[in-house]
Amino acid sequence: MKFLKKKIQKFKTGSGISQGIEVIKTSSDEVKSTSDELSSPELISDKKIAKEGTKIQKRNRVPGCPISKHSARAIKNMAKNFGRAICNFALSDISNPYLIPIANKIGMDVEEFRSVIRKEKDSIEGIDSFRNLMLIKEGDSKIEVNFKKIFQQIGEVFMKYFSVNWIFDGKVTYKQEYLKYRFKILRRIQRPDLFTYIK
Repeated sequence: MKFLKKKIQKFKTGSGISQGIEVIKTSSDEVKSTSDELSSPELISDKKIAKEGTKIQKRNRVPGCPISKHSARAIKNMAKNFGRAICNFALSDISNPYLIPIANKIGMDVEEFRSVIRKEKDSIEGIDSFRNLMLIKEGDSKIEVNFKKIFQQIGEVFMKYFSVNWIFDGKVTYKQEYLKYRFKILRRIQRPDLFTYIK
């Protein structure tokens, strides 16, 4: 204990710091300082602050915001998740003020449209299956063409006005990535013939 008290007194006076540090020149003209004593209290407190700063940064990271290396994982299921979210939106009563006028204009019954969506919702597994719900092909029947037109328009409504609420209130893990790519998905819904990739 006496030994420690003497060391602490030396640090307070400053004599122990100057005696303990030797400056040695190496062959590469770099200067290194070595110390027999403990490092100064100022350096210790700076190190603690630096460590606490990193802890605070980790603690204050927004939950659900991805680290950049995980963006590929987020994009992998993005088309499937947005496609199924559009289907759920079309099946809900929230879509009625938008869906009913669109369906009347195109000439398809709303319940008929929703019955097709119930069948197709689980088949969305990626970009191809999502695009097939909007892309009109030559061999499509009139019902399929009407369905695809309505689905495309209701998808635009969802992406413009409801997707942000879905991202933050839903179970999506990579919220920041979904927000970032939401306008890209909207542009691909508007032009399904070009919907071959997201990134």
